Amino acid sequence: MHHPLLEIKNVSYSVPGISRQILSQINYKIYPEDFVILLGSNGSGKSSLLKTLDRRTEATSGDILLNNKKIAHYSQKEFASLVITLTQNTTESLFPSLTVLENCLLALERLKDKTLLKQQNPKQFFSTHLKQFNTNLAHHLSTPVSVLSGGEQQALVLALSMLHPPKLLLLDEHVSALDPSAAEYLLTFTAKIIAAYKITCLLTTHNLNTALRFGNRLLALNNGNISREFNEKEKKTLTQEDLLKLYLPSHII
Repeated sequence: MHHPLLEIKNVSYSVPGISRQILSQINYKIYPEDFVILLGSNGSGKSSLLKTLDRRTEATSGDILLNNKKIAHYSQKEFASLVITLTQNTTESLFPSLTVLENCLLALERLKDKTLLKQQNPKQFFSTHLKQFNTNLAHHLSTPVSVLSGGEQQALVLALSMLHPPKLLLLDEHVSALDPSAAEYLLTFTAKIIAAYKITCLLTTHNLNTALRFGNRLLALNNGNISREFNEKEKKTLTQEDLLKLYLPSHII
């Protein structure tokens, strides 16, 4: 067994003025190339857990280790190169008033990686790169991002995150604002990208179909606690009824 890429050790998180802990003594290990589904209803603590993992918030207690090193001990630049978070709000990653190409150039500037464009002109490079993620993007480099569909914006965010593939990709219900067909397409495509780039991924969802169809392991949260864990073998046998039992009292099923 590999050493875990990410180790969550007794992590709790609370907010002043709220008596109940948002997260309570979470313990979990994620190994290289795992695709873990984090399942839970609204208020279960899914997003709060992701925010502690990517340092947007600090755990009240416990430790989070990335490659056996506490995440607080990484420099901002080093951590940003290792962990990327995608949410349903693309404006966290994109500038809507700027064109697709301008957003691409800004993303490259943030990476400080000029070798990507060493022997190519930027327009040709990004046209080729974006075509892998969404054909329309490659033909709309001069289009403002605000004009793109939600699915195209999410595809652009994913494409830019793969300019320098992270070790850990955190997906916080990133397709929840899309219509069902667009969400299904993007999730399927995201799974292919994860596999192709051999990226370790943690995806939050409250959608039972998503939880069943994607990922190799499943972690269920309820009221800030881990309610169930399923390994790869166990996850393959799960049904919707099994997952419903994680949400509802047994007498309702």
